[in-house]
Amino acid sequence: MTKKITSIEVLRTIGWFGVFLCHFKGAFLNNVRWITDNTPLSFIYSGNAYVRLLFVISGLVISYKYFANSDFTDFKADVAKRYFRLLPPIVVAEVAVFCFMRFGCLRNFEVAKLVGSESFLGIFNQFEPNFLTMLKEAFATTYLTGANGYIGPLWTMQYEYLGAIYIMVACCLLSKSYLRYVFYFVNFVFYSNYYTYFVVGMFVSDLIVNDDIKTLFDTHKVFHIVFTLIGYLLMSCIFPNDSDKTSRVFFAVGIIMFLLGIIYSSTLDKIGSGKFFTWGGRIAYSAYIVH
Repeated sequence: MTKKITSIEVLRTIGWFGVFLCHFKGAFLNNVRWITDNTPLSFIYSGNAYVRLLFVISGLVISYKYFANSDFTDFKADVAKRYFRLLPPIVVAEVAVFCFMRFGCLRNFEVAKLVGSESFLGIFNQFEPNFLTMLKEAFATTYLTGANGYIGPLWTMQYEYLGAIYIMVACCLLSKSYLRYVFYFVNFVFYSNYYTYFVVGMFVSDLIVNDDIKTLFDTHKVFHIVFTLIGYLLMSCIFPNDSDKTSRVFFAVGIIMFLLGIIYSSTLDKIGSGKFFTWGGRIAYSAYIVH
């Protein structure tokens, strides 16, 4: 039986709310300069960073079951279940947006002109809605090509679906082989796409099932704080430019350190098991889609 990492619920909750803040700021406060801009505190509303963090969490959670149990008998079922897990909230949200557009209730362009956000809020849903196109997007193209005509944030679903399958296959083939370290290195250093962050999650999962590392963190409690702070500073001070190898690698190192500090913190583990963050983590996926 795989032990649940309850501290992850804290990060899931903060992650989707951080993306919401980023989009709210872009939509309604696009021309407002905040005192926290260009400081480590800007990470609080950095959707660019939070999306990557959520990809890493997905890779971690997906691979953790395989690393912890070494049981791959459910692999094919897991691949199929991934699609049907992502499907329901997307279909509901797509149908809702189609209805809003069809009956003239989605007035984001007019609102964008009022708040000066034509370059952000005003660019979405500026087309004639088509029911069959919407169904195609809701049931197929969103997961395969990242189609997001009706709901902008759905561009990430291509990675959430194909990235999950990528990690499942990698775990089945490599989780018991030392070749997985070559796999990590090649992905970290040479690839510059969002799938890399799922591999970062797989690497973190590999680390947290290592008893020696667990003993190290349990013995030296200060590591929780040091890793969390250094990881946060790396993530917040480095803009994740995936075309630049140096920033990409250092940002990934920041995520790894941040997650290790969070996961091995007994305090955050208790907080994550509380009702608020349990609820926040449970609705994180749906909240991301409909926010």
